[in-house]
Amino acid sequence: MINHHSIHIKATASEAFKQLVIWGESDWWPADTPMRYTRLTPGEVGVGTRYHQKVHVPFGPEWDVEVVSLSPDREVSRKFLNGMFTGFERVYIIPGRDACEVHFLMDFEVSGGKDGFLWKHLFRKKHDENIKKILLALKGYLEGGPVEAEVEEYPATAAEADRRRFLKGLFKRQG
Repeated sequence: MINHHSIHIKATASEAFKQLVIWGESDWWPADTPMRYTRLTPGEVGVGTRYHQKVHVPFGPEWDVEVVSLSPDREVSRKFLNGMFTGFERVYIIPGRDACEVHFLMDFEVSGGKDGFLWKHLFRKKHDENIKKILLALKGYLEGGPVEAEVEEYPATAAEADRRRFLKGLFKRQG
């Protein structure tokens, strides 16, 4: 499955990347989102850094991830190590003149029947709402105030299947 959201931000790729690399540990992270990250490895964030992620809601899932790719001013990719997901999540930047696009992309499968049911009927909608809150909070932080922008969500299409195969090839080469 593909889960993809993006937002346009009036900031440089470098400014955005400094915040993306500390994603769930940042000061701008929305307090009203139940998604929480706890770093499991000390030091600066880099390839090999591990996090425990938990969604603080009834029956909320939790899992561990590991940074498998980090390209300054471009992207941070994390691989799901356990829990309800297999696959990857990636936050990447498309730079522009005095602005950039920030994309959140999950390329994943849900493990198990119970988790699949919960994802489809409960967690997917909440996940999408929270990613939108997170991207809007990032935009507000980088642009210096509250924002009313729309976050784009991309539906799964045949083109997404092609993109998924391409991304899987990249991830296989990186780790």
